[in-house]
Amino acid sequence: MEHLAAVRAVLQRLIEDQMFDGREELLAQVPFVRVVGGPVTHLALEVDPATVPPSTFLGGRVPGCAWVRDSDGEPVGTLLVWIDRGYIAALEYGWVTDQLPTELPNVEQIYS
Repeated sequence: MEHLAAVRAVLQRLIEDQMFDGREELLAQVPFVRVVGGPVTHLALEVDPATVPPSTFLGGRVPGCAWVRDSDGEPVGTLLVWIDRGYIAALEYGWVTDQLPTELPNVEQIYS
C-alpha cells in the first residue's frame, strides 16, 4: 500500500472506531493529511487549515486504544493519533516486541 494511502487508512480506522466530540471534523481532515516527517513509529502529520476547519477536539490523544496484531493474533503494537489545535498532528506506533516496526500495519490488523 502506498505510504500516504496507508497513513490515511490507519487514521480513518482509528478515528472512526471511537465516539467523541469533534470526531466528524477529524474524519473530514483525513483526506487532506500529509506526512511531513518522522519514522514510522512517530509520523509528523499536517493538515492545511485552508482545506478544512479545525475539530472541536482541540488537542491531545484521540480517545480509545487500538492494538496491532500479527497474523497469529498476537499483539505487536499499539497506535495513537495526536491532535494539535484541532488538527491531526501525529500518528504514533508503539511496539511491544523486540522488532522495531518498519511499516504501518494493514487496517485488518487493527483492533480497538
